[in-house]
Amino acid sequence: MATLLPAELLGGSGTCKVRLLGQDGSSSFAWAHCEASGPGNVSGISTPVRVDGERVTQPGDGSEYAPSVRRMFPDRLAEAVLDDDGRLRP
Repeated sequence: MATLLPAELLGGSGTCKVRLLGQDGSSSFAWAHCEASGPGNVSGISTPVRVDGERVTQPGDGSEYAPSVRRMFPDRLAEAVLDDDGRLRP
């Protein structure tokens, strides 16, 4: 999973640390912290993700964040992600 995420979340090369939060069938739910690689790159992202095969889904921004987390994650995980105080992050 960590090798799939840089291209999907950063649009290029980088490294990701991943904390698996749970699985349901073929879906995996995780928190990913990714940083771009290369000279002068300081971009990164820390976000909850859902991975279905090679498809990576991340929540929307702003007012779309909570509704999209609830669509992406099972109820118990969605509430944990929305209430996260940093403990779910890798």
